Amino acid sequence: MSLEAAHGFPAELVTGSALRSLAPYLSPAVIAAGYCPSEGKANPLPAAPAFARAARQHGATLLLGTRVLTVSPRAGGFEVVTSGPVIQCAKVVLAAGGGIGALAAQLGITLPISDEPVQVHATEPMEPVIPHLVYYAGGRLTLKQARSGTLLIGGGWPASVDASTGHPTVSTASMRQNLRIAAQVAPWIASVRVIRAWAGIGNATPDLRPLIGEIPAAPGAFAGMFPHMGLTAGPLMGQVLTALVEGRDPGRELRPFALDRFSLTPPG
Repeated sequence: MSLEAAHGFPAELVTGSALRSLAPYLSPAVIAAGYCPSEGKANPLPAAPAFARAARQHGATLLLGTRVLTVSPRAGGFEVVTSGPVIQCAKVVLAAGGGIGALAAQLGITLPISDEPVQVHATEPMEPVIPHLVYYAGGRLTLKQARSGTLLIGGGWPASVDASTGHPTVSTASMRQNLRIAAQVAPWIASVRVIRAWAGIGNATPDLRPLIGEIPAAPGAFAGMFPHMGLTAGPLMGQVLTALVEGRDPGRELRPFALDRFSLTPPG
């Protein structure tokens, strides 16, 4: 708890009757929990469009369904060739998750970003039971309840990949293991029906730390990626990248997240 407190997050160790009162939905076998009252959660289905609306209100132009094909330095800036318009700009930010690697290579650096297929499971709606975001230290489990009453059960379990399309698909083996751990943490979950599951791609770096900074070989080009926490870290990442683009102090130590810390250069 001291690490969280040192960074300004109120957190405490909760045990015994205090834990039972705070989280009666947990199994009696769970004897302690780290509790952070300011912890929260967001549903990406309404959150992502809300970010888009706010961006437009602040003057952003969104090119939906448009792929970035190439990024290259030009006099006074960069040229971005897309499947739609060709864009000339003084500075450019690469924030395309797993797609950053291919674009960054065009600007002189190899970034070791891996794609990791993962999946999440959703239950039938039920009465409100879980008001917290639950992470379980004894196994791969995240647990939360949406306003609709649906329980969202995850934890980074690996999904399968369809050999014919390359798209992630749900692994029944991962589903079974994920639900088994969920029932250990909250046994009543065993009687709740899972009605859907979906798979997606999580991005990671070898040391699981973010990539944030200016591309050394292409001044004016910046990249930002936070492993496995894109939606959660997005607002802060946006603030930091904005400060870097504008030449301001981001107010944070970024050296541990430097793009060139892996000492990699793109293949010749």
